[in-house]
Order: sequence, then structure tokens, then C-alpha cells
Amino acid sequence: MSNANANVYQLNYHDGHGWHVINEATLRQRLGPSWEYAEWCFDQGKSVSVRSVEYRRVAARPPQIRIEVERRGHTYFFSRHRGETLDVAAQPVSRERALQLVENNPDGEGEAVFDAAPCIWTYTAVVRPEEVGG
Repeated sequence: MSNANANVYQLNYHDGHGWHVINEATLRQRLGPSWEYAEWCFDQGKSVSVRSVEYRRVAARPPQIRIEVERRGHTYFFSRHRGETLDVAAQPVSRERALQLVENNPDGEGEAVFDAAPCIWTYTAVVRPEEVGG
């Protein structure tokens, strides 16, 4: 079964047969203590050569996106994290937009109450990157 959110790596033995796909677990095992250095190189967009074999990452796992919808009294807020980076911080949103965010992410955690009485709550959901447009 293919995991659409997995990193994709390739190796090249420089034997004339070109690049071959290798899974991350096998690559980590092959590189052993050199894995951290290789991962740093991959993050810089570079390939790395270890013991006469060249490795490269050809597709990176997209960062996990986490949204939070909060209610404080009668006011609603939206926050979004891409990986560990907070890129939208407690932006005020309408009741309708808050309801839409909660309804579109039913697998979230927390209780979202949209009745007339003021209350305080937070609803958190992880969004699959392939579901997010732009």
C-alpha cells in the first residue's frame, strides 16, 4: 500500500543503471549514523554520497497542518500550524466560518458549541495536506 505522505528517496550506484527508488526505512538502515547528516543535506535540496553510493530525496512529505477553532464568549478565532510553524494566529472569524471549519473537519478533538450562551472551548483538527487548496 502506497503512503501518499511519505518521503521518496532514490539511490545511484554509478554503475550505468541510473537512479533506483529506496524506502526511508531501508535508507536509514543503510546510512546508520550518517542519516542525520544526509537528512540535513536533503533538507537543503542536495544529494549525499556515502560509501560510493549517491542518495537523494525526490519528494518530501508535506508538513502536517493543524487547525484550531476557539470560542471565547461570543467571539470565534481561527489558528493554523504548518508543521511546527504557526502561520495564522488567533484570527477572528465569523460564527458561520467557525461552524464551517468544525463541520469540514469532523475527526477533530474538543467540543464545539454554537448555541447562544457565551462559553469557552477549543476544537483542534489535523488536516491532510492533499485536502488543502493553496
